[in-house]
Amino acid sequence: MKMGKLIAVLSLVVLLIPGVANANLLVNGSFETSVDGDNTYGWSSTAPDAWNPINQAGVLDNPQSGSWNLRNFNDGGMKQEVVVTPGQAYRLTGYAWVPSGSVATAWGSYIQLKFLTSTGGTVTGPTGSKTIDMKAKTRDQYNLGDTGEMVAPVNAAKARIMFGTYAAAPDYLVPGISDYDNFDFSPVPEPTSLLLLGSGLVGLFGLTKKKKA
Repeated sequence: MKMGKLIAVLSLVVLLIPGVANANLLVNGSFETSVDGDNTYGWSSTAPDAWNPINQAGVLDNPQSGSWNLRNFNDGGMKQEVVVTPGQAYRLTGYAWVPSGSVATAWGSYIQLKFLTSTGGTVTGPTGSKTIDMKAKTRDQYNLGDTGEMVAPVNAAKARIMFGTYAAAPDYLVPGISDYDNFDFSPVPEPTSLLLLGSGLVGLFGLTKKKKA
């Protein structure tokens, strides 16, 4: 293999590695895609774990990046479900902009991941779900919600990704609008897979030099 061809192959692999490491499984995680004028395409506002679609819409005035973000005008939540592989590690990230509120006990904002069984039930146990309290973070700015690596349990068939702002007892008040943007749910590559890829590239490079010599 000539050096020029080798460089081309190596360049292609380098370009592909980020895609392997960050293959977002969500549809329209950044709300940039509009179908029939609806930038919530790919997401659902129906129960369970989602509600009040009338209170949510894509807007242009406060994106975390890009052009669009999802705005919750009052009390509402959205979800999306994707197929997962048991034993595979995944990571969910997303951004929420939560305004200051005067009644701290009357509402909440969150980003959540649940692993589901084949019948749609939530996988029980400490690794079955994780909720990130976005209300507890600094207000009036975008904050990152990150579950870290979570391994899909042996009985997991799907993952449900959720976010929302909800009213709660005793006052059932929310502080105003909340914005969400740039959700990513991706499999985490195994270190051994990346190591094998790197070893193969090193071996290929060494073989080429040997033949040339």
